[in-house]
Amino acid sequence: SAVTDKNRTCEMFVSICVDNKWSKYLSYGEWGLGLENKAKDDSDNIAKLVTDEIKTVSNNANKFKLKINLKRKSLDYPSPIVSLLALTLNFVSYEFEKFDINTLPNDVHYDIDNLYQGDVPVIGGSICSATSSTMLLNYKGHSFKGLAAYEHEYIAYLVRDYGNEIFGNWSYNTITIGAFGENAYVKRFTSIEELMFHLANVGPVAASIKGYVINGIKDYNTAGHLIVVSGYKIENGEISFYIDDPNVRSENVIMTKENFISVYRFVSYVVE
Repeated sequence: SAVTDKNRTCEMFVSICVDNKWSKYLSYGEWGLGLENKAKDDSDNIAKLVTDEIKTVSNNANKFKLKINLKRKSLDYPSPIVSLLALTLNFVSYEFEKFDINTLPNDVHYDIDNLYQGDVPVIGGSICSATSSTMLLNYKGHSFKGLAAYEHEYIAYLVRDYGNEIFGNWSYNTITIGAFGENAYVKRFTSIEELMFHLANVGPVAASIKGYVINGIKDYNTAGHLIVVSGYKIENGEISFYIDDPNVRSENVIMTKENFISVYRFVSYVVE
C-alpha cells in the first residue's frame, strides 16, 4: 500500500528461500496510479512469478525477503508514501487460531453502494474485481463520480494489469486501493468464523468465489468471480451473509452459510 501517481512509483520485489537456497528477486512491476502498469511473469530454478502469485518450483519455501524501490521523476514531485508491505502466505501443516463467534453480535451489515458490472459497456463482463474494489473504496469514503460514465469503469482502468491484459490481478486491485491512502492487501481466511470475526471488527471484504452460486435472486455458474461480503447475521442459530454482488443488480442478496462456503475460496481483498 503506497500513495503513488504518474510521477512517483513503487516497485516491490520478493525473494523466497527453498532448501536453504534463495531465489532471485522477482518484481511485481514498477507501479504508479494512473499509469499503464504491467506485471510480467518471471522465474528461476527456485521460484516463479505467475501473474500475481509466487510459486515454488519444487519444495515449500520457509523464508522470504521483501525489497521496494521508490522513484520520482524529479525533486519537484513528492516521494511515494508507503504504509504497508504484505505477503499472503499459503501455509502447509499449520494449526491456525480458532475464533469464537459466540462473542460476536448477531447482525453486522455495512452500507455498501451496490454497483452492477454489467452497466459498463464492452468491459462489463470482466470487471468483477474492479467493481468490488470500487465498492470498497466507496465504503471508505472515496468518490469517483464524474471521472467516467461509471465509477467502476474509471477504477477498472486503474487496476488493469496491462502486461497480462486483465482487470483481475489481485495484487494490482489492492495496490490501487492502497494508492488512495488506504491499507489494503489480499488475505487468506482460515475459517468462516475468522471471516465473521473480521466482518464484525474490521469491515467488509471482497471475496473470491468459484462454482455454482445460489443466492435466491440470480443463480449462476462462475469459473472465478469477486463479490463484496458486507456482513452476516445469525438468526435462530443459522448463519447467512449479506452480499453485494457485481453480477447482481440488487442490494438484497443474502447467501446461506452452506451456499457461501460451497463457492468461497477463502481469499479476499481487505481494506482496513
